[in-house]
Amino acid sequence: MSRRQVWKRIAWYVGIAIVSLVLMLTIGYMTPRQWWIAPQTDCAVEIGVNSNGFHTNLIVPVQTNQVDWRSRLTLADIGDGSIQDYQYLSIGWGDRDFYLQTPTIQDLKISTVVRAMAFSAGSVLHVQGYPTRPQRLPGFTIKILRLSPPNYRALVQFIDQSFQRDYQGHPIIVKRGYRPNSSFYAANGHYSLIRTCNTWTADGLRAAQVNTPLWSGLAPAVMLHLRNGCPVETP
Repeated sequence: MSRRQVWKRIAWYVGIAIVSLVLMLTIGYMTPRQWWIAPQTDCAVEIGVNSNGFHTNLIVPVQTNQVDWRSRLTLADIGDGSIQDYQYLSIGWGDRDFYLQTPTIQDLKISTVVRAMAFSAGSVLHVQGYPTRPQRLPGFTIKILRLSPPNYRALVQFIDQSFQRDYQGHPIIVKRGYRPNSSFYAANGHYSLIRTCNTWTADGLRAAQVNTPLWSGLAPAVMLHLRNGCPVETP
């Protein structure tokens, strides 16, 4: 076999591998984990999921009959302290360096993405506080979900276990956020090509019995399959 034939064969196998991978990811993107979901009537808690097309966050009320986040987080530590009467929290997980070095999409660098995918140094949780439930945020799509109290408690447990804590059990603040209503906290887990920020969101939603895609690496895939048997609201 000539060298040219060898390279043609290699190119053929590489092409087949790429096409197969794209096909598998597309199927995973479009396929929900559950095709049928039983209707629910006990839908007492409203949460939100927002996306800027690349990243997703979970939005939870500070206080419900089931959970009071003030027993888990010191609200005065969120942001610069100028706002403390938060009623809702937006929480997202991601690569530590990516989050801390990319305040806006315009600051995104390919080198930061590559390091996050292959050489993640750890993760953080980005927590933002809001005095009212966010209805519309510039550049973000928001969907509102209703959960049963047990499913909401399962979601809170998932989020709570994502925080790294000090020896006294307090969440560890890494630094204040880029806005007066946000802070970064040390988190458990490492970001990778397999486990992205959107995978984290999907894992939390799945714990709360919300439908998610087979492959949740991209934000649009997570947003596409949001349903759980309760009515869904799109602000």
